[in-house]
Amino acid sequence: MSATDAVSETSSADQAKWIPGETSAHGPVHLDVSDGERSLLLWRDVLGLEVIDQTDETIAIGAGGRTLLVLHPGAEPVSKREYAGLYHVAIHVPDAAEFAYVLARLDSARYPHSPTEHVFSKATYLDDLDGNGIEITLETPWRVKEVRNGPSGIELIDEEGLARPGVGHLDMQETMSHLAEKEMRPLKPGTWIGHVHVHVNDIEAARVFYSDLLGYPVGMDWSFMGMLDVHFEGEFEHRIAFNGWQGPGATQRPEGTVGLRHFTLVLPGQEELDATLLRLAAAGVKAEPRDGGQMVADPSGNGVLLVAKR
Repeated sequence: MSATDAVSETSSADQAKWIPGETSAHGPVHLDVSDGERSLLLWRDVLGLEVIDQTDETIAIGAGGRTLLVLHPGAEPVSKREYAGLYHVAIHVPDAAEFAYVLARLDSARYPHSPTEHVFSKATYLDDLDGNGIEITLETPWRVKEVRNGPSGIELIDEEGLARPGVGHLDMQETMSHLAEKEMRPLKPGTWIGHVHVHVNDIEAARVFYSDLLGYPVGMDWSFMGMLDVHFEGEFEHRIAFNGWQGPGATQRPEGTVGLRHFTLVLPGQEELDATLLRLAAAGVKAEPRDGGQMVADPSGNGVLLVAKR
């Protein structure tokens, strides 16, 4: 472990935002990027994240003093996207006003993004300047009163009793009606990494890893879309998602290229971490001590740092 890795991790367990009733939380997500200063043109100047710590080898960025992502500059671009790895990292904002504020920042910068209605959340999707996927999310699980199977997949019954698809057009007029301020400022405290979505080459193997071994319940059944998700036993059932859209032959990106280095899961204590490591070891999953935790990989090679809450 390099000194910069130790600095960039900066007590991963301390960076997590804990949601009442949830059994785990997301710590910092580490991304390999080509150029740090170029990356900040989006992460800092457009999205509004602040630089928490910067060295020659890493840039820690976040909100309200909490590190959300650690950028590792110097990676080479990739010319294709048929790899396992990051689909998107989701930055969740604390309220409707902050969600509208981020969309206003994107629109002001004329940065391309795709606003989307999920009913259980409102979101917009974009890529960073290296092609790493990003989602900006406002959690709204209270709007879903029932989930049922419809003729073309999941139907979400909203507060008015209407059946709605899980993916639809976002009402921008209603969304932007919550905009309270336009003056440029960093994102508010309470912004956090709310979920991570990765590409895998085997959905069932990923389910076994994230649900059976890590112990997270499966959320809504998105198998008709070629994806599944697991959650931390809270109201929001979408904390880790994985899809097979890159195909069964998807491999990890070449070493030294841009993409996901690893994401961090914070468990409630050492006892829970030890029990998880025993399940993983029994299944033949190797763990390597790293940055105050244990580094493992899912069956598609996506790195997951497991740490215990302090």
